[in-house]
Amino acid sequence: MENIIVFGNSDFTKLTSIYLEQKYNICAYTVNSDFISTTNFLSKPLIDFEKIEKHYPANKYKMFISLGYTKRNTLRERIYNEAKNKGYTCISYIHPTCTISPDVKIGENVFMFERVIIQPFTKLGNNILVQSSASICHDSIINDNVFIGSNACINGFVTICANSFIGANATIRDHITIAEKSLVGAGVVINENTEKNNVYKALMPDILGK
Repeated sequence: MENIIVFGNSDFTKLTSIYLEQKYNICAYTVNSDFISTTNFLSKPLIDFEKIEKHYPANKYKMFISLGYTKRNTLRERIYNEAKNKGYTCISYIHPTCTISPDVKIGENVFMFERVIIQPFTKLGNNILVQSSASICHDSIINDNVFIGSNACINGFVTICANSFIGANATIRDHITIAEKSLVGAGVVINENTEKNNVYKALMPDILGK
């Protein structure tokens, strides 16, 4: 098993650690010093990120940034870039139940939960989270720092630009571009290109008939 350091000490980190431990040896956790109130997390050392390379040098350890979609993924983006500047290679984790075409290109610090499907001629950048049972169809491009929720359906020839959020059960029609920092809510159907920084929410049914 490769030795890795995991950035994070949240409930999301607890969740991802369960999966990462199946493939990697987690040697320690790290967060910024302002968020350290104890010396251990999940029975492993919790180290100041500002000094992590002194304890676990980048030439001996790899890293995973275990952060969610806070601020449209920009927090995870910043920490990922800082880890890269320190010289760390970031690992990716793909659950063994995922179905991924052999030609699919996948970057660093990508995490895929159970039963994700990715069809041929698709590219995924760096620092991407894909929740369970999401589908990404052929010829699509998922750029850096994107979050894709459970059961989301991304059809063919779709481009999702950086730092976008795709909610659970959202559907993206084919030949669509999701602009940078778009927030597509749970259950939303996108039939047209989105605009940068916009929020797209599902319309609630008028159950009272008003």
